[in-house]
Amino acid sequence: MIIALVFSLIQWLLVRFLHWSIALTATVIVAFALGTVYVQLKYATPNGSNYSIRDSEFVLPVLLVLGLFLCNLAGIYLLDTYLSKGTVATRYVYGWLGSYVALPAMWFVGQSLYNLVVNEITARQYTPYRVVVQHYANMPMDVWEVWFTNSKNNVTNLINPGRSQVFVNPLAYHPKDIRQKEDELMHTLYDSGKEDLGIPRNMDVIQVRWFSAVECKFYSQDYPVTYAKLNPSAAPNEKWTIRILVLNDGKVNLFLRDALAYQFPEATASELTEAESNSSRQWFQFLFPENTTPRQVTQTMDSIRTLPQLKQQAVIQATRRFWKMTIIHTGVAGPSVTIRDWAFNRYTQPTEFLEKEREASLPAWIEFSQQPTMRLYLDREKLYEAVTALTDTNTLLEIQLDITHLATHHVKVYLKTAAAKREFTDWQLVSL
Repeated sequence: MIIALVFSLIQWLLVRFLHWSIALTATVIVAFALGTVYVQLKYATPNGSNYSIRDSEFVLPVLLVLGLFLCNLAGIYLLDTYLSKGTVATRYVYGWLGSYVALPAMWFVGQSLYNLVVNEITARQYTPYRVVVQHYANMPMDVWEVWFTNSKNNVTNLINPGRSQVFVNPLAYHPKDIRQKEDELMHTLYDSGKEDLGIPRNMDVIQVRWFSAVECKFYSQDYPVTYAKLNPSAAPNEKWTIRILVLNDGKVNLFLRDALAYQFPEATASELTEAESNSSRQWFQFLFPENTTPRQVTQTMDSIRTLPQLKQQAVIQATRRFWKMTIIHTGVAGPSVTIRDWAFNRYTQPTEFLEKEREASLPAWIEFSQQPTMRLYLDREKLYEAVTALTDTNTLLEIQLDITHLATHHVKVYLKTAAAKREFTDWQLVSL
């Protein structure tokens, strides 16, 4: 728009003070230049720097720009002649001026109608969701594609989450406290955020394709899903989120509203040659200090792959135990608490419900809804070790919280079975 206004002024100056033929020549030259620049920018990096542009692809943009500028030049010539000589019929001048109002208005109405039709078609074929893709921060990934597909009518949607921008190197990671270690455990690779993503109605397949740098494997898998299980029609006014968690060993978990909906089996892996492995891992060299060599990147990834910590975090994430929780307090903890567990489920439950025995993942943190909101972080590795030492897999575990006063951190945590009771001290209470 700014370019058109500036060039319209130039056209008028050329017609007014020089000659219409000079303005015509300038119009042809500028139209050719703008059309050419548009095509070159269209295929410039990152949209396709290696693309060889055919001569025919310049024709239509140049002709469109030239046509618009020639119409503008004709109107400027008519207006200038009318104002200076009065020899042009006013209906031509008014008609040209009217087109400046009518054509944008027609375009606006047409665009609005087009958007209405597109939105109606989209609403019939897609359901809006917020989509999030995450992975362990110590397992850098390049998630190429996630396809959401209705295989019956071939309606699809695609996201390209891309490459990890955060890498917590477990060989050199020293978190200052339990909260930091828990909060930095996962990295969000993609988040559609406020812009909801259209998921095909009656979707029955999700395909994920990714490269795991530490494992040095490519994975690609189609996962069958049931749309009814993911359909938010029961609460249409709520914000619904699909969260895809890419894990070790080709595993993928899918969460709906922070609750585990699918725990998919291991994906098919493609083994790579040494040359392919080294080449693929260099994609992640930017995550390392600037002076790191490609060889050092490969050596670091190989060292991380053999760490017991990676296997342990996968075991903890998959562990389910029979447990319950009792909260002994002086009325400060509130009637319900919010829990995020080892499997990354997040839920809010009344405290009396937690006193009932169930088989589930153990808590990574517990949040109390008083003012100010307090969150109790439990070190997941230390808790896993303590629970493993205290019970076997079929023994009922009770987590007991003795709360005297949250704000002053007068809290004690106990692990109890029918035969033993042990205080657990690897926790951190923070105010949010």
